[in-house]
Amino acid sequence: MFLQRGNKALSWCFAMLCASLLFASCENDLQKIRALSEQDLKPQERTIDAEITYSDSAHVKAVVYAPLMISHTVDTPYYEMPKGVKILFYDNDRKVINTLTSKYAITKDDNNIIELYKNVVSKNQKGDVFKSEELIWNGKTKLITSSQPVQIVTADGNISNGVDFESNDDFTHFKMNQMTGIYNVDQKEME
Repeated sequence: MFLQRGNKALSWCFAMLCASLLFASCENDLQKIRALSEQDLKPQERTIDAEITYSDSAHVKAVVYAPLMISHTVDTPYYEMPKGVKILFYDNDRKVINTLTSKYAITKDDNNIIELYKNVVSKNQKGDVFKSEELIWNGKTKLITSSQPVQIVTADGNISNGVDFESNDDFTHFKMNQMTGIYNVDQKEME
């Protein structure tokens, strides 16, 4: 009888030992999986003083300059520019028609869109200055949009504020909603 109890106790201890080893080995595997998953989220490549050229029909349309560009290779690869970006837009004669700067930018490989955030400033060839905290440039549609408040100061001193913004990519034709501002009026035109 004592021997049977000893066998049961020994069997129980053996089962507990196997279960402990099984759970311990699962924990190690889970830790390895977590470590591998975290590696997937880490940047794969860093480029210092990056320069990206966008062209259409053999004409340079824009050149993007970034002091630091980080390439993330995940399901949808993207590039992050955490130290800011400067974009020069060109006409077909390779003359700069617009400059655009921000303190942060991100672009994805699959959609030809650049998202700019934090102190976004643009100046077109007429001297108009655009300011916002967000700007989205779509290279396919040639549209620039913002869903954040914007301010435009024209070369002649007019100031326009709006709750959002849409423009062609050289900032020569734009529209804003709920627009307010300060506008210079020529007295002679009023008479």
